[in-house]
Amino acid sequence: MTREKGSVGLRNLSNQTLLDSYKQAMRLGLDWNFIEIIMKELQERDLSTSN
Repeated sequence: MTREKGSVGLRNLSNQTLLDSYKQAMRLGLDWNFIEIIMKELQERDLSTSN
């Protein structure tokens, strides 16, 4: 499976940092494309965004 260029840097983040980044991006209403990149990485790691 190939990764999109934008998600390559997310591999370096810990699971907790990735989850925190997602929550913060949602709270701040950041660009939806950015949030989708985070969500894709969360799905690839089989991480849930719900508490």
